[in-house]
Amino acid sequence: MEPNVFTYNVLLKALCKNGKLDGACKLLVEMSKRGCVPDGVSYTTVVAAMCEDGRVEEAREVARRFGAEGVVSVCNALICGLCREGRVGEVFGLMDEMVGNGVDPNVVSYSSVISWLSDVGEVELALAVLGKMIRRGCRPNVHTFSSLMKGYFLGGRVGEGVGLWRVMVLEGVRPNVVVYNTLLNGLCCSGNLAEAVDVCGRMEKDCFCRPNVTTYSTLVHGFVKAGDLQGASEVWNKMVNCGVRPNVVVYTSMVDVLCKNSMFDQAYRLIDNMATDGCPPTVVTFNTFIKGLCCGGRVLWAMRVVDQMQRYGCLPDTRTYNELLDGLFSVNELKEACELIRELEERKVELNLVTYNTVMYGFSSHGKEEWVLQVLGRMLVNGVKPDAITVNVVIYAYSKLGKVRTAIQFLDRITAGKELCPDIIAHTSLLWGICNSLGIEEAIVYLNKMLNKGIFPNIATWDVLVRGFFKKLGHMGPIRILDDILGKG
Repeated sequence: MEPNVFTYNVLLKALCKNGKLDGACKLLVEMSKRGCVPDGVSYTTVVAAMCEDGRVEEAREVARRFGAEGVVSVCNALICGLCREGRVGEVFGLMDEMVGNGVDPNVVSYSSVISWLSDVGEVELALAVLGKMIRRGCRPNVHTFSSLMKGYFLGGRVGEGVGLWRVMVLEGVRPNVVVYNTLLNGLCCSGNLAEAVDVCGRMEKDCFCRPNVTTYSTLVHGFVKAGDLQGASEVWNKMVNCGVRPNVVVYTSMVDVLCKNSMFDQAYRLIDNMATDGCPPTVVTFNTFIKGLCCGGRVLWAMRVVDQMQRYGCLPDTRTYNELLDGLFSVNELKEACELIRELEERKVELNLVTYNTVMYGFSSHGKEEWVLQVLGRMLVNGVKPDAITVNVVIYAYSKLGKVRTAIQFLDRITAGKELCPDIIAHTSLLWGICNSLGIEEAIVYLNKMLNKGIFPNIATWDVLVRGFFKKLGHMGPIRILDDILGKG
């Protein structure tokens, strides 16, 4: 018995799922040779898989070769592929081609473009596509509205996002859980928690669209961000009472808010309960707990937690050690921090930019400026590029050591590279060094250079210069009195 198109489509799907795209293309040829003409599903399966694999041009060629350019689902797969690569001009060109070939773009075509434009912050262009869609008689669906709302919320345009929600409801488009969650996320991110709770309440009364774990997770995260333990706990209890099982994201958010309220024992018990509740903690959960402990000055406990992670099937990652190093420096455990750095190097743990910045800042805070420069050298040798924080710490270290000329050269080299634009903190640190080593006159010369480059002083910059003037005049008494007053609040 000869296989039919349905059988072939199952085979095509299996080949594509296993990455055998060339084999799938050969099977399309074989189908035609055996007199079994591929259908829209056949072509779409192969073209979509090729686009997902980044082979958009080959996918277009397959569509042309088999005459599948008139199949709307194939065109939609190509639209998604081009969007993924940011080729927006070609997307609009393809849609015009579709119309020219007598193929009307459907709601999936338009929604795919609107979704991508919204994700990259091009909301105005997405709105223009929506307008074109409506003019061509294609009615937007819930996915279209959800994508646009997300774009508004990502751009901080909460009022317009909520307004679009109202338009959607007035147009008779029934919200689903995804669009509800999009609305909730936008409200929570903008701090409108009372309105978010009200929306969740409406969902709970809606028999067709009940809240899911993402709904509650979004609400919990909103309260956590606000540091509101009571609000987060109420949502947690409501979720459990509604029979929705918390996932690792919700658990981790609760660990975070408990730590922010210094309830470390409760946070630890919650982590312990996760494994027994069938939701084992991840490295993100532990990193959240370790950060909370370190911020609360409980660094020794944090070190014990790192040792216990393996018991829960977790291994520390670079972020774990970054949090631990920051905690050790903050409680003046310089020796322990140095031992941990040595241990990481011996174990060949990959150190990232945050690690190097944490170590350099920690050394600088403890007056170890020479060590800062050694770490900088090691960082550059290992191919890690500095950022604005690195520059600030290094400029301060050079200035503290009196190596102001070297600091100026370093800053000039960074600026000339045009990869980094040092901020006012770096320039203020350098001015402080110039005042101390070269004098106030040189500092004024450098200040004029800053102004000519469009870098304007802040209060800290003026504070450095005023102190420099008083120091030159030999009248530091008033400054010390002012420092004493400010120190006493």
